[in-house]
Amino acid sequence: MSADPVHDVLGDKPVAFATAGELADLMARLPADTPVIVTHAIRVDPSLPGSDDEERTVAAARAIAQPQMVTVAGQVEQRPVPTVELGAFYGAYLTDPGQPA
Repeated sequence: MSADPVHDVLGDKPVAFATAGELADLMARLPADTPVIVTHAIRVDPSLPGSDDEERTVAAARAIAQPQMVTVAGQVEQRPVPTVELGAFYGAYLTDPGQPA
């Protein structure tokens, strides 16, 4: 895996899931120590204005870099840590969980 295994699995766009099984399959592809957060807001696909595609709200996961305090060479520093963000996403271009990122 690369330095960002979350992005390697999820890609650049939110990955939609509709069942617990789909979410479990998605999470099973990530390292076990991957941080997971739940967003408190609905995220909107920035490409929506002017889109002719079907729009929908779905549960989805996306890759983000979450700033966290980590120990590096004995020093505590704030670094971006690859993280999964779960939440509701309103958009037209959401990846299905069975498709490659």
